[in-house]
Amino acid sequence: MHQMSIKITLFAQNGHLFKVTLSLHSHFEQEWVGTPISWVNSWLTAYQQGKQSTIPINDLQFPTEFSRKVNLALLNIPLGQTLTYGELGETIDSRAYQAIGQALHYNPYPLFLPCHRILPKKGGIGGYAFGPSLKQHLLTFEKKGGVEKDFKN
Repeated sequence: MHQMSIKITLFAQNGHLFKVTLSLHSHFEQEWVGTPISWVNSWLTAYQQGKQSTIPINDLQFPTEFSRKVNLALLNIPLGQTLTYGELGETIDSRAYQAIGQALHYNPYPLFLPCHRILPKKGGIGGYAFGPSLKQHLLTFEKKGGVEKDFKN
């Protein structure tokens, strides 16, 4: 059985990560654009092993304070678990669900700030900036608790 993996492209400048892109790929790839960030390799290793890891949130930049609040709340969702938009809103004391959705859509650090763990209340996979297939792939990987056989560094 052929399994898909992800390609991660990291954009960094002056030692600061400023953008991450993800795509489905036939094998795991990590591509640096700019200055490497020291914490990323250890984070990816832990993720591949199904372990929760921390990131230096002070290094992350967001377009608005609301976006920062929404996206940093994602760090409280354990691997293999999900929340609805409403449940995420409760954690930040906001009922602005469309604004929450927009902040998640423009999350500059997907995977590291796991916006893919947010699902619609009515069921289904919901939207994802990188497509529903990749969102489902990430959720399945996390529920399995770690490395798939073709997920290699």
